[in-house]
Amino acid sequence: MPLTDFAIRGLPFQEEGQKDYSDDQLSGFFLRVGVRTKTFMLSTGTGKQRKRHTLGQYPHLSLSEARQKAKIIIGDFQRRKHEPGAVPFKEAYARYLEAYKIKNRPRTVADLERYFKHHMFPTFEHKNVEGHDSRAARHHSR
Repeated sequence: MPLTDFAIRGLPFQEEGQKDYSDDQLSGFFLRVGVRTKTFMLSTGTGKQRKRHTLGQYPHLSLSEARQKAKIIIGDFQRRKHEPGAVPFKEAYARYLEAYKIKNRPRTVADLERYFKHHMFPTFEHKNVEGHDSRAARHHSR
């Protein structure tokens, strides 16, 4: 059902429980009508990763404002879905060292390995390294 302001105003409250009305224009966006409230909701993800977001209640939050909030959440969800996850420090170090060896002399590589062995591994050896935004990394390296 296409959600419109006119359609939302006309939806009757439930005598008991709640009923969901999904929007045809925005996937995952729906209106939950209960006994006393009409609430805009958004569902993101699938299976165990599924999450429901409460956007706000009608009429305090208009349909257009609710759709805007939903689009922002969907955009954030899509970005997070494509970001690399956490990797063990040892694995991240091994990847970095491979790339580092290509551009640097053996003595420079040996200095880096010594530094990591004495200063970094004692603290970070059993931790994970979170993924990062590659745009920020490119900007930082300039």
